[in-house]
Amino acid sequence: MDEPTTTPLDTHQCVVLSKNGQKFVFRYIPGSEAALISQLMDLADDEACPIGWVEVLMTVRRLGL
Repeated sequence: MDEPTTTPLDTHQCVVLSKNGQKFVFRYIPGSEAALISQLMDLADDEACPIGWVEVLMTVRRLGL
């Protein structure tokens, strides 16, 4: 999992999760990290989605929440 990154021309930040050879890119506006985590939690609850609770917890930690 990569650290959140920004680009000078964009006010959004990005979280990239890599799992099982797939990349998942989540863009969010700074200050809306809780909404991002909520979305990741919904995905972790979905058995069809490869994103799990480990990725959610790692993202929470990396965002400093």
